[in-house]
Amino acid sequence: MIRSSLTLCLLSALFLFQKIKADEEPEQSDVFVLTPDNADDFFAQNDIAVVEFYAPWCGHCKAFAPEYEKIATDFKETIQVAVAKTDCDAHGQFCQKYDVGGYPTIKIFRKEPNNEMYEYKGARSNEGIKEKVLEMKEASWEPPKSAVVELTKENFNEVI
Repeated sequence: MIRSSLTLCLLSALFLFQKIKADEEPEQSDVFVLTPDNADDFFAQNDIAVVEFYAPWCGHCKAFAPEYEKIATDFKETIQVAVAKTDCDAHGQFCQKYDVGGYPTIKIFRKEPNNEMYEYKGARSNEGIKEKVLEMKEASWEPPKSAVVELTKENFNEVI
């Protein structure tokens, strides 16, 4: 009985020590935490940026988080592209500004020439996102053309 109580006390102390240590030493991350207060500076300082809009309760977001950390580290070391995330529960209006409709939403922002924003819908992988970012870094990159065509008297017969 004393032995099991002692073991329980030691395990509890170890758990408490690790919890305190974790609270004192926040985990280093290459993912920038984007908020409405720092967004203007963040976008001004980065020619290309990848931003994940997430909700802390979202299972897909939680599953993607470790891969997103790896993506941020890789992008920092290899292609010098900033990677950020925004908690849409905490910053709902900010996320609405960027037309976020589900989680996680990944958007790629390009400063030049016209502050383009592109919603990334490909694979949630380092390779997939990197391929799109490298494509967007090219000076000749243009956003995808809209599939919507405005019909006028002049083009009606040609389009239809």
